[in-house]
Amino acid sequence: MKLLKELQETRNAKIEAMEEMFTIEAENFKVEEIENLKREIEEINTKIEAIKGADEMVRSVEVDKEKVIKNVEDKEQTRAMEQEDLFLRAIQGESKAMEELRAVTGGDALIPTTIAKDIIKQVEVLSHAYAKAKKFPIAGKLTFVLEDTETSEITVGYVEDEAETKESKPSFKQQAIDDFQIRGLVKISRSLLGKSQFNLREYVVDKIAKAYAKFVDKEFFNGTAEAAKIKGLVTLPEARKVEVQSSTEITADDLVKLECLVPSALRGACEFYMNPKMVEKLRMLKYETGEKVLQRDLQQTFKYNLLGYRINESDEIKENHIFFADMSGYYCKEVTNLAIQVLKEKYATFNMTGYHAVAELGGAPVEIQKLAMLEKKTA
Repeated sequence: MKLLKELQETRNAKIEAMEEMFTIEAENFKVEEIENLKREIEEINTKIEAIKGADEMVRSVEVDKEKVIKNVEDKEQTRAMEQEDLFLRAIQGESKAMEELRAVTGGDALIPTTIAKDIIKQVEVLSHAYAKAKKFPIAGKLTFVLEDTETSEITVGYVEDEAETKESKPSFKQQAIDDFQIRGLVKISRSLLGKSQFNLREYVVDKIAKAYAKFVDKEFFNGTAEAAKIKGLVTLPEARKVEVQSSTEITADDLVKLECLVPSALRGACEFYMNPKMVEKLRMLKYETGEKVLQRDLQQTFKYNLLGYRINESDEIKENHIFFADMSGYYCKEVTNLAIQVLKEKYATFNMTGYHAVAELGGAPVEIQKLAMLEKKTA
């Protein structure tokens, strides 16, 4: 503590001055100076003790605060473990556990936060598009007002003193993102549920995450036929697309055109997204020099890069589509309010228990200058 150190140094200096006074000759010895030094040293000692007392008090408060925080964390951890236990018992078919789970989660059988986080984490591993998308953990409708980069006109030029500045004509557009309820079906054999060595938690996390990741990829790229649902990248305006006729094959020039649809300043975080069958076709594509267009990516085992950019494969992307995108330009609502519905009787004849994993999700391409698409027309 800086103040305490300064006071101690000042006190030590005054003590040294007092000691020096005892060495001078008697006729030069002044009692008043000794008394003044004693009084000043006592005052400094009083301040030092007060500071030490205050410091000890602060430290004790900090210790108490740490204890309170630890107690809260311990209680939260205990509550989380209890909810996990209730959840796992509920999906094993215990009706009492399901009732208790609904009671502690406010009416819906919500998946405990600890398990939900693990599911979302696994979804991000399985869906690169979801991992890179810009996510908003907010419930309800979101509306973004953005400058329309395709039509805005902002001018910069030389201007003379007192000359009128030419008026810019920026234009803006709105993009709304709604929440939509999504649901996936998971079925588990009852013979597995009865085995003590079966890791039910891990199985549930894996199954739900795979189902959601598959759905997310399908919707983020393809969207759905209904206009009022999640909007996929296929809804990009025509100016953001490269079209290849069905009668011709995709060439290296087409891929360069696709890359150039994204401004050079925004390409740094861009990656290619395509179906594995499209990757197979492009692996056979060569430049006029005979060099293959796709190159091995030494940083990723058994992976390729295209024009220097990473390739991400997804079975949910249509075989005739290629996307070049920085997915932070795609805005989505985080997967929220994960809940479970147990269908104990519906699949009883198959000796299985069904589970509807319910959640909310929304998404749309917003910063479209970061996004581009190539489409090979089908015959």
